[in-house]
Amino acid sequence: MDNQQNNNAPYHAQEYIDHPPMDVMCVVSFCVSVFAGITCGVLSGISLILSIIGLVKVRKNGKRGKGLAIAGIIISSVSLVILIIMFILIFSVGVLSGLKDYSSRQTVVRHNEEIAAQIDDEDGRYVKGFGSYDVDEEWMEADASDADQMYIYCLRGTYDPSSDEVPNNIMVSHGANFYSEAEHMDFKNAILRQLNDQIKGTDVEEITGSGYTSGNGYTVYRFNMTGGDTEQIQFYIVGDREYVLVSVMVWDKDAAEDDDIVSVAEEIVDSFEWA
Repeated sequence: MDNQQNNNAPYHAQEYIDHPPMDVMCVVSFCVSVFAGITCGVLSGISLILSIIGLVKVRKNGKRGKGLAIAGIIISSVSLVILIIMFILIFSVGVLSGLKDYSSRQTVVRHNEEIAAQIDDEDGRYVKGFGSYDVDEEWMEADASDADQMYIYCLRGTYDPSSDEVPNNIMVSHGANFYSEAEHMDFKNAILRQLNDQIKGTDVEEITGSGYTSGNGYTVYRFNMTGGDTEQIQFYIVGDREYVLVSVMVWDKDAAEDDDIVSVAEEIVDSFEWA
């Protein structure tokens, strides 16, 4: 019996040499590296370490799996590089976004300081490319776009550029149209049709309008839109194929009683002079 076992030993040794078993570590490392590749780098560091360990082991124990280990190293390395690039891009976008936001806030702060000085120097008179008008000294120009000819005014102390909360405000903007000054009735009807289209699907319940002559002799049409949580009043100062819109947005009706926003808007309209 002992002689038979001894005779079989060389046979098993030769079979191990000719057909070595698969190394478990190489199989595991390859599977983990494939998972890392599919998930854009998740566990790529771990799979890289396992693949290197598997490669070292098969070189020592003579088992199969060298190809799997090398494939695992390649896949893990590529996945790890992709993961690092993704982190760098995300970090860079976050930094750039933060810098842009900070720069934007600083620009608004500097602009507000300049406007405050302008109000003190010019007694509240604002001069734009299309005309000039007075704004109550308690109000400030919170945002301005000379390119779009649009300017927004808020009560001092209510505008915070870092906050998403929008205070009651007055917007002054300039636009062009196809109507001459003598055709102001046609202009009024066109605006009314436009407003009726705009309020469809909104909580605005009613539009009322009226017309009058401003303090400087210009035709003005006023439209009140009521209903829901907000209230909007639009003043259209009619020019020759152009107009100025003074729009009142009331988000806080209680605050509107204290800041007297409608009277401030009426002052802008009455003091307006075309350039």
